[in-house]
Amino acid sequence: MITRHLFVSPHADDAVLSCGGTIAFLTRLGRQVEVVTLFAGDVPQEPFSAFGERHLRLWGEENDPAGRRRAEDEIAKELLGVTLWHGLYPDAPFRRHPVDKRWLYTSDWALFRFPDPSEGDLPHRIAGEISTLVDAQTRVYVPLGLGNHVDHVLVAMAGRLLAQHGMEVVWYEDYPYAERDPRPERLSRRGWEAALVPLTPADVERKIQAILAYRSQILGLFGHEREVRRRVVDYMMTVSGRGYPAERFWRSPIGKGGKPHALR
Repeated sequence: MITRHLFVSPHADDAVLSCGGTIAFLTRLGRQVEVVTLFAGDVPQEPFSAFGERHLRLWGEENDPAGRRRAEDEIAKELLGVTLWHGLYPDAPFRRHPVDKRWLYTSDWALFRFPDPSEGDLPHRIAGEISTLVDAQTRVYVPLGLGNHVDHVLVAMAGRLLAQHGMEVVWYEDYPYAERDPRPERLSRRGWEAALVPLTPADVERKIQAILAYRSQILGLFGHEREVRRRVVDYMMTVSGRGYPAERFWRSPIGKGGKPHALR
């Protein structure tokens, strides 16, 4: 029996953008919900690449960008009523090669392509850390890796490792990347099972308010605050296709014990 719900969020806003309505639904029912924001570590205090500097300008915070994002995360999770954990890994533009110390991701091309080979062990490390928070009554939610942002891909890979070790894992659609990525529509043809979580107007409103807590991200993701509600609700209505807003989750064809399973 599932009694705990653990959402693994690559960055401070990802779980709320993708699953905020479901989190609101679960906490409204009194369920135990926790969020782990993995790439929330402090940014090194040293000259950055031009790509890193661009991110700091976009976020509007150059002195303590990671601290600002963690503070926004705290506000959003307080609105949703969940327990929050912050990881120590820096965001991708602020990670260096362990040997030659070069910046690993210095362009959009690199950030949305493949994880650097030097981070090949990172999914295993992430899976190991997450597994310490999981018991037999825990369901773990991880991103599909839509959009190919390397941090999302790394967490999706960790999710596959957790599932292979018999843990209860479901995948969520990375929003807003999911608006443009056709892969969710292909999953059913590969044997994956989709499950919709219908949302009430109150659930949707709590999600919107939590998204608006991430003020440093609104410009880059939506262009303007007024676009948040329109785009988020439009996507949830499209996912549902049944006249009500919903969030969609996916299960791989094989679950515990090698048997097919569905989201319950």
